[in-house]
Amino acid sequence: MRSTAADIYSRIKGNISDLRKRLNGRIEYELPNDNINSFHGYIKLKRDPAGENITINNIFPRESQLIFTEWLFGLVIYTGNNTKIY
Repeated sequence: MRSTAADIYSRIKGNISDLRKRLNGRIEYELPNDNINSFHGYIKLKRDPAGENITINNIFPRESQLIFTEWLFGLVIYTGNNTKIY
């Protein structure tokens, strides 16, 4: 049975404080630049002993549409004039 957006929201809403604790950490990334084919960053969550590199392969291009995905957590890194369009 496929979950609806309302079903997923109601499950997440009850666990927001737990999710905030799990997703607490630090992200370091390069300054905005003109190279639209590259991105380098690093994410380290407090509850995760090992951090992860963030590359261009982890970025969703602006106006992308995800299919076969019920939900995801996202993070906006650049906004405004510094937004990269991939």
